[in-house]
Amino acid sequence: MRGLIVAGLALFALSAPAHAQVLTCPDLSLIAVKQTSAVAGPPEPNTVYLRFEVRNVGATTFVSPNESKQWVEARLPTSTSALAVHVVPTVVSGPVSMATGARETAVLPVTLPAGAPRSGVLQVRIVYVTPAAGGPAAPQDCSLRNNVRNAPYRIR
Repeated sequence: MRGLIVAGLALFALSAPAHAQVLTCPDLSLIAVKQTSAVAGPPEPNTVYLRFEVRNVGATTFVSPNESKQWVEARLPTSTSALAVHVVPTVVSGPVSMATGARETAVLPVTLPAGAPRSGVLQVRIVYVTPAAGGPAAPQDCSLRNNVRNAPYRIR
């Protein structure tokens, strides 16, 4: 009986919403994504600009061996290829970290392929590199459920 109670509590904890869980590790979260105007100058043809915010909502500092292990990418929902990529956190090179509560806001220019609809939805997500044979492991992230958002767009 005791084992069933423990198993039930474990299943309940796993099914709780992400905001209800107490995270004891780093957790990069895609907080907001919204179309915005071009950062400088006239917009590029077939390009939409997405302002996004990534925040460490976990209880510990996010640490990665270098800047190229994690990024934000945008893609059409029917595609497996990224249309645009932005490394987070933004640094020149080398090890990176984001303290608990730290955030990064940036604009991601997304050039749509020829024939893409002039309006629709882009899937924006935080991606971690998969470890190559013998390479370093991907950085730790408590919850991958808060790493994806859909962003409506319209080419202006």
